[in-house]
Amino acid sequence: MKLSKRLSAIADMVEPCDSVTDIGCDHGYLSVWLFEKDICGHVFAADIRKGPLDRARANRDEHGISAGDMELILSDGLKELDPPDESLKNTLVIAGMGGETIAGILSAEAVKAAMYDSYVFSPHTRHEEFRRYLGKNGYRITDERYLSEDGKLYTVIKAVRGADSCRNDTDYLLGPFIGTNIREPDVYEGIKNRYLKMKQLISDGDMPKDRVSRIMKEIKIYEGVLWD
Repeated sequence: MKLSKRLSAIADMVEPCDSVTDIGCDHGYLSVWLFEKDICGHVFAADIRKGPLDRARANRDEHGISAGDMELILSDGLKELDPPDESLKNTLVIAGMGGETIAGILSAEAVKAAMYDSYVFSPHTRHEEFRRYLGKNGYRITDERYLSEDGKLYTVIKAVRGADSCRNDTDYLLGPFIGTNIREPDVYEGIKNRYLKMKQLISDGDMPKDRVSRIMKEIKIYEGVLWD
C-alpha cells in the first residue's frame, strides 16, 4: 500500500510498539500500513462515522488482516475504547481534523488519553492553540515536521507525557522545531506565504485594534524565522 505524503509523514512518526490506536481512521490506510510494516502488533481503528469504518473494513479484508489484529470501533474519539493495557507500549494517533477537535478528544477522556506512551497528532487548524493546549495539559512535543501536499502546508506533531517544550511565542505559533524545519524549501515558502497574507491583511485595514496588534505580533515572529 502506498500512502499519501501526509500519511507517510504521520507513519514515520510512529515508533515500533505493541499497539496503535488510530482515531479518525477514515479509510484505514494508515492502520493497514502500520500493521503490514510490523510497526505495531495490533491496531484499534476508530471513527465517529460508520461509512469510513466500512471502507476501512474493506481495506483490512483486502489486505488479509484479521479482525482480531485490526479492530474497528465506532466511537466519538476515545469514548468507546477501553483504556490501553499499561503493560504494553501503546501509541495514540489523532489526525485529519482541527486542532480544537483533537484537544476536545483528549479532554473528553483525559485520564484514558494520559495512559498512552506516545502520541502523534496532525491538526489541520488552530496549530498555535493546540500547542498551548498540549503544554498546559502535560504533553511534551518531542518532534514536529512540516510537509506540503496539494498546495497546503501540514504539520505532524510527536509527543509524550511531560513538561511543555515550547519556550516562547515563536514555538507556540510555529512549533519548537521551526529552526530546523524552515530550512526545507517547501516549509520556507509555506511560512513566507502566511507572512505575506498577514501583511496583506494589515494593508487592507479596517480591523479592530486588538486584531491588528495580534497580527503585527505574528508578522514579527514570521520575520524572525524567515530572515534572522
